[in-house]
Formats: sequence, C-alpha cells, structure tokens
Amino acid sequence: MVESSGEFRPTLPALIAAVPITIVFFAVLGIVLTASGPRGLDLTDTETSGWIAVFYGLPTLIALAMSVRFRQPLLVTGNIFAIIFFASLGDRLGFAELVGASMVAGAIVLAAAVLGLTHRIAEWLPAPIVYGLVAGAVMPFVADIFTSLSTSQDGVRIPAEVPLMVGAALVAYLVSQRAFGTRVPPTLAAFVAGLLVAALTGQLGLRWPGWFSSPRSSAP
Repeated sequence: MVESSGEFRPTLPALIAAVPITIVFFAVLGIVLTASGPRGLDLTDTETSGWIAVFYGLPTLIALAMSVRFRQPLLVTGNIFAIIFFASLGDRLGFAELVGASMVAGAIVLAAAVLGLTHRIAEWLPAPIVYGLVAGAVMPFVADIFTSLSTSQDGVRIPAEVPLMVGAALVAYLVSQRAFGTRVPPTLAAFVAGLLVAALTGQLGLRWPGWFSSPRSSAP
C-alpha cells in the first residue's frame, strides 16, 4: 500500500493540472453548441457532431500521441476565435462555404509555416490590432451573460429558470475566485453550480443531446 501510494504521488500534479484543462474544454464546447444553434450557424445535429469531431476528436488524438512521444503537454485543438467568427457569419454564408474557406485558410497557414513566414507575419501585425480582434470577438459572449439574467428578450418571456442558472454560475465564479484564489479554478465552481441548478430546475432534459449523432463529412 505504501509503495503504491509513493508511485501515485508523482502523478498528482499532472492530474491537478488536467482539471482546469478539462473545464476549459467543456466551456468551449458550450460555445461550439451556441455557435451551431439558431442564433449562430443553425446547423443540423449531424453537422454539429461533425464540427465537434473535427475541432476536438481528431486533434485530441494527435495531442495524445504527441504528449506521449515528447513527454510534455502539447494541446492541439480548434481555434475558439475562429468558432466565434464563424458564428458571426452564419446569416451570410452557408456551412459548406465556411468549410471551403477553412480549408483554404488552413492551406495558407500550413504554407506560411513551411516557408518560415509565421514569425515575420507576427512582427508585421501590431499588437493593439490583435488585442482589439480578441476583445471584439469575446465581448458579445460577455454581454450575453447579463442578457441571460433577464426574464424577457425582444418581447418574449424567458422562463425564470434560465436566468437563475446563469446567475448561480456567475455568483459561484466570483465567490470561488474571492474565497479560494488560485487553489480552485473558479470555472469549476461555476460549472458545478450551473449544472446543479440546471438539474434541479429540469433544464437538463431526459434525452441525449442531438450532438451525439454520428458525424458526417460535408463537401465544400
């Protein structure tokens, strides 16, 4: 028993570090589902499932192989700001057009990396422009936190359970950050509080979400 405990102890830092990474994955998955919903790209269940598989399934397998091979944490995943940008184009471009644009953009990035141009391009772009792009992409989601605390939107009444769930997650985040500091990720407290309130108010539903549909490729 003592020997087993001694072997387990060196893995504790890695397990603790994995907690916030897992929480971030769940949080970003929520953004993906929001972006694929009626207020974003309005995708079908199959298209949403394929999007998640491409953004997380395949890159996770690559990251796992690279982490084992090089013995260091190497995270490969989809770009969250690309997801937000795609959602903003949902009313102007179709999903197939966005697939084609992504393939072209990926080819350009790959060519720039192979030719060693990424560092030079980064030097050409002023930092304030990059900061402004990031802030502009994230701000609508930050504003939606307070919009979700309302019981009505565009003249349509929203059930009180929805702002209650959002408010509980927000309060849990702020209280955890104040009480525990960096010892406990505040996103963990927000996730648990929101999930608990959603379960108590019957918002989780009784069926598996549609995004568990088998993914299917989409031609550009």
